[in-house]
Amino acid sequence: MTAPAPTPRHGRGLLSALTTGLALLASTAILAVATLCAPVGDGGIATVGEAHADESISSELTVTLISATPIVSATSGFTATVNVTNASDTNLAAGRLSLFSSTRSFSSSQSMQNWADGTMHTPTPLQMGSLDVAALAHGASRKLTLHVTADTLKSIRSWGAKPLLAEYDATVASGSQQGSAVSSQLHSYLTRSHDGLSEKTTPKITITTALPLTSPQRGESKNAIKNLVSDPAASTEVSAPSVAATKELNAEAELAQQHSSLRVIADPGSVGTVASALPQSSLSGIMQPYALDVTARAQFSDALWQKAGITDSAWNASAAHSLAGSEVAQSASTDSTATLKTSKVPAIAWESGFSWDSDSLALAAKQGYSTVIAESGTREAQSNVISGRQKVTTSEGDVTVLVAEQTLSQLAQGEETSDAASAETTQAGRLARFVAQSALFQMQRPYVSRALLVSFGDDPSVSEGDGILTALEDADWVKQGKLTDLTATTSDKSDKDSSDLSPDVAPEQADFTLTTLTPTQTQIDDLQSSLAALTETTTTINRLMNAVLKKSAIQEDTSSDENTDPQALSRQDAKKDESDQVTALQWLAKLRSAHQSLGLMSFGPTSVRATMLKADERLSSTLVNSVSVIPPSQINVFSASAQTPATVKNALPFPVSIEVDARTDSNAISITKSKSVDVNAGSETQATFTIHVVGTGSATATFSPIDRSGKTFGTSPSTVIYSQLTLNDMSGNVLIILALLLGAIGIYRQATRRKDPDQ
Repeated sequence: MTAPAPTPRHGRGLLSALTTGLALLASTAILAVATLCAPVGDGGIATVGEAHADESISSELTVTLISATPIVSATSGFTATVNVTNASDTNLAAGRLSLFSSTRSFSSSQSMQNWADGTMHTPTPLQMGSLDVAALAHGASRKLTLHVTADTLKSIRSWGAKPLLAEYDATVASGSQQGSAVSSQLHSYLTRSHDGLSEKTTPKITITTALPLTSPQRGESKNAIKNLVSDPAASTEVSAPSVAATKELNAEAELAQQHSSLRVIADPGSVGTVASALPQSSLSGIMQPYALDVTARAQFSDALWQKAGITDSAWNASAAHSLAGSEVAQSASTDSTATLKTSKVPAIAWESGFSWDSDSLALAAKQGYSTVIAESGTREAQSNVISGRQKVTTSEGDVTVLVAEQTLSQLAQGEETSDAASAETTQAGRLARFVAQSALFQMQRPYVSRALLVSFGDDPSVSEGDGILTALEDADWVKQGKLTDLTATTSDKSDKDSSDLSPDVAPEQADFTLTTLTPTQTQIDDLQSSLAALTETTTTINRLMNAVLKKSAIQEDTSSDENTDPQALSRQDAKKDESDQVTALQWLAKLRSAHQSLGLMSFGPTSVRATMLKADERLSSTLVNSVSVIPPSQINVFSASAQTPATVKNALPFPVSIEVDARTDSNAISITKSKSVDVNAGSETQATFTIHVVGTGSATATFSPIDRSGKTFGTSPSTVIYSQLTLNDMSGNVLIILALLLGAIGIYRQATRRKDPDQ
């Protein structure tokens, strides 16, 4: 009896074929019936008598998607390039790569996710093609490309997202398992467009793609803090995007040039970098300065932030526009092509490290941000996507929350939808899933007006973004949206398809929930430590003004806001004209402006927080160490009293008036305790101290700069005092008297002692 011919390929979920074989043994003519149960994979064939290798070999055999046709039309055909890797320690004989699909589309997000995770055995009876593969040695990889003609795909008569199965089968070439079968599968997607199909086209789903243009990599500008401390005319901008970040920001601006559908929400602190490259039509909003984490800000009271030198006026909607205008104007001063206009675009707050909650939404509303964007919304996998917005009522007014669709945004940001979705570890795999997912969303509720938001995140891959945007432009079921589409109702629309749409769902029917990614107690403690460090810098600047700088240097007209307002100083960046010199108060305001900017960045994107906090601490330390005392390296004293000079250096651009306190650690050697000194800007002077010695020895003398409130300011260097008294000093006289006294006693004892007769 012979085995039946292989049946057409069915899903992995079908029952395994039961085959019966009779074998005639040579000398005994014994008839044996063997029942072979071979598991059938997605599209797999059960082969009679096939031996299967140890599963560990198959687990080391991987198929990854390098590229694939994202959207299949009537004439496009389908091309897929995969990489087959044998990571096992076993050589494989010649094998075969096959592609399978289905004429049926996915019906739910859950089924799509299960297919991606390999936990759902969707039938893939449509064999698209196969390719013979040469032997594959252990540790080797092979790049394979398989072309499928348009005629082969004619059996797909409906549009939508279909399963795509790439299966590689081979046998072990040597060893104890020689001839055993091994295989590896890839679960991806093929999406058919409406092109060439007779079915009715339903209204398009609106997808708005948004990019938060901010720098996740910032650093301290070279010598910027040093220059600001020593030069009143120096810029208050002491940080800037790194070279790599600047290159990336310009690449993102070029991406917006290539794809007019991309909507950019720009950080006002970064927009100047791309002022000449970013299209005006793409700029759809200005976010809070330096992407400040509003939820982190809401954890602490206004009073604590004010002590830290960071006021709400530094990051409200008005400040965001002012900073953006200043950055663009500065860029235009060196580049005439920087013609970007920022004043008329709306202020939209973007979610940062922690998710929005009731307190942070109320704070955003208070600061003038009536619309915010959230990236931490979640949705039940089985639910149909309905809306990407929600109106939230807070104590400060209503806030419209635009929530980025979770699955699409996750893929757009280069992340797999789950750890088990192995096909999505490559850019091509994520693109295939993205396109298929968008098609599924349209099919779920085709007659409901829906606008979804897709976020590319604050550190996007430009090449991946280009692929997704190109695919969306080619997707005939997608309408490229604007941010206004996310808040407009059906009655507001003038789109030609609006007559086919049912009334838009109410915001309260939104199918997502805002996740609670609020700070833990440990994170709150870390944030509080950062706030305390910022407070130290504010204290330093205040001490400069009140107790270090010479009073006459700050006795000037304080009625003008530009003298004391950090925001005013940051906008005008002080005056550099020699005829209108920067005053001490203006310089102090510039210090506060720089500190405030660094403070905002310290609560911005998590990738720059530590760097910016260190830069702010460096600003504080540079200020306090700019007034220093330099004592002699060593002091030698040869008399009961002596004088020694100590140099007081002032590296600040304005005169200081302080005291220098000197102390020793010995009672035998003392020094004048304090000395008042005035030191001109960028100059030095000497203070003279008197040393008193009552004996030979050594002592350590410490010299401390003291502000006018009596507190140590800066570092306290020390030096060693050595005393070597001569005999005419008091101690020498004491020694001489003692010697004479001992001599007299000796003579007396010699004269009065009783002598022996023989002496």
